[in-house]
Amino acid sequence: MRTAVDIWLQGSSKASFWTSFVAETARAQVDRSIQMFIQGTVLPQLEKLTSRNRGIHGFVMPPSWLSPDIQPPWIGKKRWETLPLESLEYVFQHGDLAAHNLIINPQTLQVMTVIDWEYAGCFPPGMEKWLGTLDLDIYIKRGNQLARPIAEFLAVEYLECYNKWGDKPELDKLIERGELPYPDQLRRSAGRDE
Repeated sequence: MRTAVDIWLQGSSKASFWTSFVAETARAQVDRSIQMFIQGTVLPQLEKLTSRNRGIHGFVMPPSWLSPDIQPPWIGKKRWETLPLESLEYVFQHGDLAAHNLIINPQTLQVMTVIDWEYAGCFPPGMEKWLGTLDLDIYIKRGNQLARPIAEFLAVEYLECYNKWGDKPELDKLIERGELPYPDQLRRSAGRDE
């Protein structure tokens, strides 16, 4: 049985921090602190946690940069498969590292904790899509031009959904715009000519 627990943490998220603390030097210090925390602490520690299995205990949440409940061909996909490997190649990832998921101590301007781990799990290295910036516009745009990350990280799932999707002209438009990969290329690279 999976359960979620809400806890209250004293502090501010970086996203809400700017409205209450506006000094430019403090903003720069918070950004540096966050960058150092993510690059120097969070990512290296998570990368040490490895697994043969995707997700957490067989449950796989789609990545935060993909919106499967509203994007063709993913709409209606109920289960994301786990793909066991021979070796421990999957690394643990937060899944949604962003300013709104960090709690900042307003006195020290240091990161206190990372919150919202609902997208966490073990996935191929790089699937985290940490952009190295806390810019909200860049965070939002990470959901654009997904053909490469889908091909790299979700090829099997994509081909399964593509094959089941009835409106192929709709998918062809998304493929031409670079939002989805070409299925024939994925099949050839996987040796699965269907």
